[in-house]
Amino acid sequence: GIIICILRKELIKITNEDLREIIELLKQDDFLEKASALEHERWAGWQAYLFSKSEWTKNGYLIPKTLCERWQRQIDTPYEKLSEREKEEDRKEVRKYIPLLEKVLNQLAHKM
Repeated sequence: GIIICILRKELIKITNEDLREIIELLKQDDFLEKASALEHERWAGWQAYLFSKSEWTKNGYLIPKTLCERWQRQIDTPYEKLSEREKEEDRKEVRKYIPLLEKVLNQLAHKM
């Protein structure tokens, strides 16, 4: 089968063999390290935000009850039932991964 992929307004035909190559490229250390660095940045940003909303006590950070309740509600809510604002926050984080995926597809395109 062939998959038609639109990337930066260009059509790319991807065959099953191409998909196997993409999977192999995604398994390489270079991609893994860059994706892991991006994930660390995402996590560190979240922790900084969390600490900025929390109060330091002698026993550590105390998260306000209202935030705990909101975040627990979000944890318990499937993505499709989140508000559009909450979904957009998730989309914003996922968009950070697109350049890495573009790099993999460009590596594949240069092989063709």
